[in-house]
Amino acid sequence: MQETCRNDYFPFYRVPDGKIAKGLHSDVFSLDDQWVVKRIKSVWQRKGWEERLIGDLKLLDHYLGPFIPSTTLVICSEDDKTKTLLTVQRRIYGKPLRDLSWEELLNNNQAVENLLELEQRIKQMYKETGKTPDLHGGTRNFLRQYDFKYSNNLLITTEGQVWWTDVDRLGPLWSPNWIGGKIHMALMMRSFSTFIHKLQK
Repeated sequence: MQETCRNDYFPFYRVPDGKIAKGLHSDVFSLDDQWVVKRIKSVWQRKGWEERLIGDLKLLDHYLGPFIPSTTLVICSEDDKTKTLLTVQRRIYGKPLRDLSWEELLNNNQAVENLLELEQRIKQMYKETGKTPDLHGGTRNFLRQYDFKYSNNLLITTEGQVWWTDVDRLGPLWSPNWIGGKIHMALMMRSFSTFIHKLQK
């Protein structure tokens, strides 16, 4: 069960040093060997971004809960004056999907089983809300951004447990309320379905 937001304010809490990863929307820092901290980049901190982040976590937890590591949102201080909202998440020790060969993936029956369940949950989310998790391939190659196999957002442990780690944004540039956003999300869903189809062969 996700802790959607910690309303208390921690003046001693800081964005930790030691960036371990970065994405289009956020940077990831190591808190310790059990937890990581994600901070939304300032360019995305536009009006209402905190409410959107809270809403995104609630929505993803509702549909993908069993696949999301323990996650909480914490209000903290960066300089004793400026408050910001951070995502604190259980650290997962696994390989990103993009780093696994098809052979490794297909030989991991538990991972395949979990991915098939994840597909059903994402389909339900898309059908009921018109929204999707961030299904982009983690690459600057325009065509491969629609290849889910390149995703950085999904980690798989050696035991085959599948974890969805990106709860920050649901495509801030791609609202399903306009035609471009609808087309983009439909293309992402098609790429995801293609990936799942390959698993079933």
